[in-house]
Amino acid sequence: VDPTFARGWVNVGTGEGGSVESIEAYKKALKLDPTLAEAWINIGQVYYNNFRKDPSYMSKAQNAFSEALKVEPESASALFSYARVCVDLCVWHNYSTLWPSVTSRIESGIASRNLLTTSLSMVHLLVFPIDDSTIDSVYRAKADAIASLQFTADAVQPRRAT
Repeated sequence: VDPTFARGWVNVGTGEGGSVESIEAYKKALKLDPTLAEAWINIGQVYYNNFRKDPSYMSKAQNAFSEALKVEPESASALFSYARVCVDLCVWHNYSTLWPSVTSRIESGIASRNLLTTSLSMVHLLVFPIDDSTIDSVYRAKADAIASLQFTADAVQPRRAT
């Protein structure tokens, strides 16, 4: 890895498989480029996924997702991850600003039928109930879109009519 290439360090961290050790690679990336939302999100995910090893990791995850939102406010992944941690920590002081953003993103995903391309998790479905028919139609639209593609060794192309 070129030690001056921030995205290279993100790749190194990702290659560590989400272990706590991968945080060091993400921190090296952020030292070179503190605006890399992907690195902030990945740090948050590592802390979140490993909080049973150290309960302080949950608040560190929250801080990392918060930093990701500062540098990339439109990131659905950062927003949904931050909201998930707030739910887990029972942090409600920012409810009036956070939940309208989450609600807006979910409603937009439903309307555009690309809800499954966001990082929506089951936790969000608990705090934002979506009826079964809507979930079914979104999954069906995603399956139809995948079925319309032709996978080859070189590329993914639209399936040709026969």
